[in-house]
Amino acid sequence: MIQNLERSIIDNSITHFRVHGILLELAIQEAKQKSFLTVFSKQADFKNTSDARRAAFQLGDSIWKNASFKQNKMIEYTKPNVRTLIFFGKMIPFNSGFKLLKVLIVKNFDFDGEQRSSLEKSLKGLLHLRCLVLRNCYFGDSYFYLPTDHLHNLQTLALEGSRRITVPIMSLLGIKTLRHVGSTDIKIGQDPADLRNSQTQGRGIAPVDLPYLQTLGKLIIWNSAGLELLNMPNLHKLSLKNYTDSWESIVTLIAKLGCLVSLEIARWQGLPLSIIDTRAFPSYELLRTLYLEGMWQLEGVTLNVDMFPPHLTELTLLRSSFDQDPMPMLEKLQCLKVLVIQFSAYKGKQMICSTGGFHQLQTLELCELQKLEEWKIEEGAMPMLNHLIIKGCEMLKMVPDLQHVPTLNDLELYAMPTEFELRVRNEDQHKIKHIPSITFKGRY
Repeated sequence: MIQNLERSIIDNSITHFRVHGILLELAIQEAKQKSFLTVFSKQADFKNTSDARRAAFQLGDSIWKNASFKQNKMIEYTKPNVRTLIFFGKMIPFNSGFKLLKVLIVKNFDFDGEQRSSLEKSLKGLLHLRCLVLRNCYFGDSYFYLPTDHLHNLQTLALEGSRRITVPIMSLLGIKTLRHVGSTDIKIGQDPADLRNSQTQGRGIAPVDLPYLQTLGKLIIWNSAGLELLNMPNLHKLSLKNYTDSWESIVTLIAKLGCLVSLEIARWQGLPLSIIDTRAFPSYELLRTLYLEGMWQLEGVTLNVDMFPPHLTELTLLRSSFDQDPMPMLEKLQCLKVLVIQFSAYKGKQMICSTGGFHQLQTLELCELQKLEEWKIEEGAMPMLNHLIIKGCEMLKMVPDLQHVPTLNDLELYAMPTEFELRVRNEDQHKIKHIPSITFKGRY
């Protein structure tokens, strides 16, 4: 009745599944009978007051432009004991009368001045709110101040894609119930009240304990002083970008994270060896996903595959500026399934994948390696490769010998020179004729 369609190549967890039509109809009918979720999508839906504790609003322009409709308050359409409110594209102003609201989700909405004020005032009254999602929202020309000091029971905060929103870091980190924080820009160190100063009140410096936090990102660090005060023993996923010249506090912080599974670190000016060589981290054996953006500072140091976690399944390298081909080292990572090399991560002209290398790799992406001219794939290399993306490698003369990769099912060629595309379609046709799906998009 339930069919697994796709599993994650990282941890083999189910990401997509199909439900039999009979089971789906039964679930929908049962949900309607029990008023699991009431959907407001047309004007007729607003005639009767809903008894559901969960309400979703997906309003079209015809309804939204109705003057009489806009004058109404949402409190007329839903009970004040509603637990979940979901808005897609349009958001009806609501007040803080929903004292028991636990979930608020707003997607794809542009707030004007009045709506910003209404949202801020409403959030201050939602003392039981556990999940706040503001995804792909825009708050106008001035920044929206998120009143996290009033959200004492918040567990999940998701702000991906939203612009012009400020998260006061200290009040956020003061919420002991936090479990997941996902954002495009959580800044730390710009405000004098951040971390060390706010923790110093004539009694010395106190740590900031977040015992339940599992996900934190993206943390923008303008001043790393006091960063080591963060105590997050159960953190699984960390994403940060360093705008300072110091790494000591960051390394100290990571060295305390014994449960870390995913780590993302970015700094264009350079990544020190203390960050790249993960052997000193207590999560060395646990790390599965690693994202490193920035030029590697490795003067006098020879790269060694042991620097990387032994069970690493996904690796992304951006702007690393390798002078030597990284493939001979990376192909020794026994568990690697996804490899992304982007934006001048390699500055050489030739790249070679040798026989027996990358024996678990399933997805490979090469993006804007602007000096790469030749790529060789030896027979027996990447025996499990399924998906290959080549994008913006303007100097690459031809596709490699992909006939040596019979498992390849999906080839994507983006923003490649016209000469390259013509060669692929003609004299190199024998290299790609076994691939079921080939996509050409954009060109120089």
